[in-house]
Amino acid sequence: MFTESLGTFTAGADITVYVAIDSRVNPIPAWLESWEKTDSQITSTSNLTFKLYKNNFKSGAEVTLGMNGGNGDNTNYFVLAKPEEKILNGKLIKNLLVYDSENAADWSIQSNFANNTQIFGDRDLTCTSIPSILEGSEYIRTACDSKLYKDDLAEMTAGADMTVFVAIDTRVTPLPEWLKDWTETDSSISTSNDVTMKIYSKYVKSNDKLILGTDGGLVESVNYAVFAKEGNIAVRGDVNMDGKFDIADVVLLQKWILAVPDTKLANWKAADLYEDGRLDVFDLSLIKRMLVEKS
Repeated sequence: MFTESLGTFTAGADITVYVAIDSRVNPIPAWLESWEKTDSQITSTSNLTFKLYKNNFKSGAEVTLGMNGGNGDNTNYFVLAKPEEKILNGKLIKNLLVYDSENAADWSIQSNFANNTQIFGDRDLTCTSIPSILEGSEYIRTACDSKLYKDDLAEMTAGADMTVFVAIDTRVTPLPEWLKDWTETDSSISTSNDVTMKIYSKYVKSNDKLILGTDGGLVESVNYAVFAKEGNIAVRGDVNMDGKFDIADVVLLQKWILAVPDTKLANWKAADLYEDGRLDVFDLSLIKRMLVEKS
């Protein structure tokens, strides 16, 4: 069994190198102590578990692979490499890791979303109409070409209790599976190339991890965009979640209470004015009064 370095190799590009080491190796070899221990692991046949450590190396750098530990009671480690992972951080959007390495350079975190803002890092497309619920938000400017990536696009961590919004091209059908437990709003974004992007929302707690799935892999669509605002964003009475309270919300709530078929409330809690965890005619009465007082 070797008690010195096992080998070396040269990085052919900027890469992230992973070492998967048998969980029975204890203590961890000294050469791996400067590497980052991840929360991931690999399980093999015979129920062996390998812990993953990673490190970034620039193109041309020599990578030395040290000893496994010299213990005959475990298996040797194995090594994997992929294009360098780049972690992006904003105020609310933390630890953004883009899995689509081919287009990752065109992803970024931006602030103060507004009308006429550029939506994608690899296109000059801008938004020509946005709802008030997105104004001033922090957002991920994704790569439009990431629309073709058919696996999860990225992961992120919530930097605070916040509401996350995803605006997705209405031509993407069916809706990607990962968005089906998000709340569909009545809001949308219009773009300079006449695309309509429907908005879905999800409330997350600080430190929650979110997986941003595939856009669907459609050539004819554009990729989605992601937005974040601190707190649970809901306008009081705004049951259709279009960013404002008006007669449309009152009509929708009334139809829902009357059990009109196919009536859905995007945010029923916005109409729970009695704060008793249910909706009934008493809430409807209060919401009608709110509308009168507002006018």
